[in-house]
Amino acid sequence: SVLRRFWGRSSLPVPPVDVMVDNDSRGRARVVFSGVQGTAMILTHPGVIASLFIILALISLYVVYNTYQPFLQAFHDGCLATETDQDTGMTIETGVGTILSRNVYAVAFNYASFNGNRDRLDGLDRYDKAAIATCEANTPQTIAEQAEVAAKLQAAIDAHGKVAEDVALMRKCYDRSMLDAEFAAYDVRDEVGQLYPPLSVTLSLSGAAAMCSSEASVSNSSLQDGTFGCDMLPECPITCDEFADDQNNDVTSLNYWTLGASCTAEWWFHSWILKAGFSLFIYVFINLFRILMIMGLSRLLWRRLNTGLYAFLGSSDINGQAQHKEKDLADKIEHMLRHFQLMGLAMIILAIVVQVPWILLLINVVPNLAYKGLA
Repeated sequence: SVLRRFWGRSSLPVPPVDVMVDNDSRGRARVVFSGVQGTAMILTHPGVIASLFIILALISLYVVYNTYQPFLQAFHDGCLATETDQDTGMTIETGVGTILSRNVYAVAFNYASFNGNRDRLDGLDRYDKAAIATCEANTPQTIAEQAEVAAKLQAAIDAHGKVAEDVALMRKCYDRSMLDAEFAAYDVRDEVGQLYPPLSVTLSLSGAAAMCSSEASVSNSSLQDGTFGCDMLPECPITCDEFADDQNNDVTSLNYWTLGASCTAEWWFHSWILKAGFSLFIYVFINLFRILMIMGLSRLLWRRLNTGLYAFLGSSDINGQAQHKEKDLADKIEHMLRHFQLMGLAMIILAIVVQVPWILLLINVVPNLAYKGLA
């Protein structure tokens, strides 16, 4: 059926030759259509339908391209971008990944650090509980001790004030020279056998005796805070930094491997999309080549695909006498067949020309899409 369709004699229509002698008879032979019929014939004309189909195909292609191109460009910039070092001449990969690779890295990082983060949080929680328990155990005791020592200090300050007043009275009222002379007549010693100093020495304003004067008051003495300082407990040191540093920055090669894995996955996805797109694109143009080539060859080889008989439109009188000359009819048939062959040649050339786009795409575009990192 395919061969009969494209190579059968009935599939090569030859337009009739017009040899009418005047416009009047030509007008009477013409079929007259109404406005609605004419509009319908124009809208359903194969040329109009083909034009609408081409326009729709171009619009669809434009929409698909503008939807897909940002994703492809992001993949190219994030995974395939390189630059050449001016000093060494080496090619350096400059891609930092795409949205997908960054999300894959985030998932991988969280998964890899999950157990460590859990253990760290558990350890910090245990340390905080131990610190709270230590504070609760030591703070009340140290507060009581602080209060006791403070009370003793205040008592000492009060006692010192009273002694200082007595010493001041003794300095004022005692005749220290007479008492020293009487005291020298006796050998008075302390429990370790040392002689007691004279009263003038005891009541002097220099040396250790000066501490008993009112001027040497200890009322401004203060006691340092001796309560347990919970805020002075050290922070829990985190030493498990093999995966991330103190600022939680990754110090491993996880980003490198996730970038390679995600870019490889994206490359496979884009390669599948582009392969399907190019296959469809090439399929359409190859079928256009097939159709146009068959149509062109059938017109160039019309002698082998035609019965040799041709239809024509002519004028005659009421008696059936033809009004055209045989030579004019032969000339118009010859002109029609030459035009028929030229159309066939144009179709063959067009069939070859329409193959140029996909060939150029294969030569110039496809090699640039190769993911060199897979090597």
